[in-house]
Amino acid sequence: MKRPKIRIAHMLLVPFLVATVGSAVFWYSMPAVSAEESKMSEPTSDLEKSVARLSKSLEASGRSVAAALAIGLAAFGGALGQGITAYAFLMGASRNPGSMGKFFPNTILILALIESLVIYGLIIAFMLMP
Repeated sequence: MKRPKIRIAHMLLVPFLVATVGSAVFWYSMPAVSAEESKMSEPTSDLEKSVARLSKSLEASGRSVAAALAIGLAAFGGALGQGITAYAFLMGASRNPGSMGKFFPNTILILALIESLVIYGLIIAFMLMP
């Protein structure tokens, strides 16, 4: 059975794509308000007030779901990327223990880059919170 070659690009691709999806969720969850809508008068009737409260409530719950998706997807992608990276490093170190010192700093750098994408997802989640 031939083992697939795992490259650095593959290890960084998954968390990068997940962070991109998280940022897309962030930007699409932002409400689109035109200049005319922002200048509208305050609601006067009870029905208008109820609709305004419901709209704010739905927006807040949608932002909460988007925040949960952003951090969940970022954490999943980061864990997957770090797992693949650790697997590749340990497989290489077990085959050639003498090269472990040469590849260890590179592995730590790659793990830090992957973790930075997860932190990016966390920042997006905090920005989305109502």
